[in-house]
Amino acid sequence: LDGKILRRFRVPGAKYNFQVSELPNGHLLVAAGYAKFVCELDATGGKILRRFGGDPLPAGLKWLRFMAQFQVLKNGNLVVATWTGHGARDSFKGQQLAEFAPDGKVVWTWHDPQKAGSIHSVIVLDDLDTAKFHDA
Repeated sequence: LDGKILRRFRVPGAKYNFQVSELPNGHLLVAAGYAKFVCELDATGGKILRRFGGDPLPAGLKWLRFMAQFQVLKNGNLVVATWTGHGARDSFKGQQLAEFAPDGKVVWTWHDPQKAGSIHSVIVLDDLDTAKFHDA
């Protein structure tokens, strides 16, 4: 809280990162923004261990521009807001949310530009318990 930098790291292939969360095992989960993926880095931040999204697009994704806020669910799956751009019609380009299994496969997507525009944040209330990591 005093502003001291604790760690610095670069995500291979990413220029702008949106969110970083430390997993219980000390690894880092990083939304890599315009690199179009979320990845798990080792505890030093030097090696990608798993990747969700990115190029080439995994089966089940229509289009990706930016991987934004994510949440790890209690079942280990990852839900990510897939921001589609600033324009009024950008939400028509691709899914607004995507859920990934721990192995990176797409489980579910949501795309309804009539109900929501381009979104960058998501909170899933799955038996909310703030004492557990998956609800942090």
